[in-house]
Amino acid sequence: MAIIVNSELQLVQADREFINSVSDQITVFGQIPYNVPEKLIISIIKQSARYFYRHYWKATQKTFYLLRKADILDFTNNNGITQNGSGLSDFTVTLPSYVNVVWECHECDAVSMPTSQELLGNIQLLQMTAPYGNTIAGINNALYIEEAVCRMIENQAYDSILGTSVPFNYNNLAHKLNIHKTLSSVNSLMLECLVNVDLQLLYIDDLYNRHVVGRCKQELKRILGGHTIELPGGVTLNADEICNNLEDVQNVEDILKNSGGIGDIIMQR
Repeated sequence: MAIIVNSELQLVQADREFINSVSDQITVFGQIPYNVPEKLIISIIKQSARYFYRHYWKATQKTFYLLRKADILDFTNNNGITQNGSGLSDFTVTLPSYVNVVWECHECDAVSMPTSQELLGNIQLLQMTAPYGNTIAGINNALYIEEAVCRMIENQAYDSILGTSVPFNYNNLAHKLNIHKTLSSVNSLMLECLVNVDLQLLYIDDLYNRHVVGRCKQELKRILGGHTIELPGGVTLNADEICNNLEDVQNVEDILKNSGGIGDIIMQR
């Protein structure tokens, strides 16, 4: 996220531009003399972002991360290795907060037999280095490729049947990835994750803008209550006229929930 809260609030340019845009939409570019406090707008931006990360498919993306064994060892040395009730060693690492889901966990440098790739790679190498008249060509070439393809299928069968999976559990609230395996037997891990996009990308989404503006109007109506506002020229406005279209928040949330389903089922006889 771009908005960072430490000892004091720090806003980047994209944050400031979006906050100003929300304020302009609420006050009609300053024509209405009431607005939502900036800290409340920032709080609504965060709340809406969390809602979109949970329900909006465009707010997340699939990403692969390499978790090196050296990093695992450093983390476990500093935090200790726990033992579960069955006596099997397991360990925990903390992932960044933007990791929403961990789908798969693969060992990426386990010992394997890359013979099929070597055979295919050797075809061109032997053709360049073999003496004239002894190159792999014709029927020999076809048989060599067939053997390489058979080896490739054989390797895939071995990996799918005899390969060892990495059991894991991920809690996206605590951002803890638990690997239920002996640490000494684990290689570097490749994590297939669903991660949240940067907050600045949500700023340019129409649904997100509608949701934030609608939430701000709800809070502004709470601030104004039932008061009548008198404008120059004898014109008066009430809170309902200023904070109109409040149902747009629910409309956006319904759109997000419907977009996350399995879609329509068309049956035909």
